[in-house]
Amino acid sequence: MNSHEEARFRLDLAEGYLREAEEEFKLERWWATVANAQLTIENAGKAVVALFEPVEKLHDPSKQLAEILSREPIPDPIKKKIHTLIGFFPRHGHTEHIKATYGEDKTFTPPWKLFAKPEAKTALSDARKGMRYAQSVFEHYAAPPKKARRKK
Repeated sequence: MNSHEEARFRLDLAEGYLREAEEEFKLERWWATVANAQLTIENAGKAVVALFEPVEKLHDPSKQLAEILSREPIPDPIKKKIHTLIGFFPRHGHTEHIKATYGEDKTFTPPWKLFAKPEAKTALSDARKGMRYAQSVFEHYAAPPKKARRKK
């Protein structure tokens, strides 16, 4: 799999999880909305990473994204989008993945009792934005070059 294939695959995953998050929100399953939104953000970030290097098997690609920003010549508008993606991971990274999947084992609280509508609404909003930004970065780096028009 080349970098553009992996990036496309990760975007496909993110799109699927976003559809699931949207559905779960309509059904008022707040924990499932958060879980799917977290996976959307995770895979959106990994799609961007895949454009530059192999993706690490972690739920939080923010470190890889930051390293890419520090070494790659990236246009400012794209940099801003990647910075925004990085900013989602303190809230929607590994910890949220674990809570939304397994609950809180210290208090024996299942995931469906940990999240309410406000958390689901925030997670879904962040997932939508993360998806848009990852698609934009992908289009910038992976879209086929536009053919020059021939003069008649």
